[in-house]
Amino acid sequence: MSDDKVISFSKRKPKVNSFEVDKFEDFISDLMYEFNIGQASMFEVSRRLNQYMNENNFSPVKFDEIEKELLLRYGLDIDSIQDNIKEHLFTDNEVTGDIGALKKDEREKNRAMLNRLGFYDLYEKNLKENKILELAIKNDVNDIRMLLEEDKVTLISEKKIDFSDDSVNKALAHYRSSREKPIMVTICEATSQYEYH
Repeated sequence: MSDDKVISFSKRKPKVNSFEVDKFEDFISDLMYEFNIGQASMFEVSRRLNQYMNENNFSPVKFDEIEKELLLRYGLDIDSIQDNIKEHLFTDNEVTGDIGALKKDEREKNRAMLNRLGFYDLYEKNLKENKILELAIKNDVNDIRMLLEEDKVTLISEKKIDFSDDSVNKALAHYRSSREKPIMVTICEATSQYEYH
């Protein structure tokens, strides 16, 4: 049997049509606008991107092809960029060429960003985004971080909390009066911290 009759499926790529690319372009433009004005967090962007892929039955390969087509519309050849990144981004060698010289700290920032995105993808189903206010109370008696989240208050201190301190009681009373229902107070005292590498 000759080699010209053998079909190679490894190079076969799913076909994408311009409608799919147009639809994705509209979606990603809206999503990035929300991210840029602070209405969507990095976690929200990752979550909605995964949701979009699922709703539109995109395999990762098909999604990659749509992304490439979209970038080509804007004059970017993603294959060339990926080759440069693979060759230079995660090495300590000096980079030359179109990308320019990437310093070690820039590579570390890029690595950290990729790890952050990976974390969001890995724990997407268990993550919940919250808006939490933090109030610091530091005086001769206490050194407290007060985390305020709707009807929940968490008091955190490395020492035992002295509740005879008026500043703690006033802060709790003022926050309670700003809420429509009673607040639940969690006390984390005599805590310790360590740096994790």
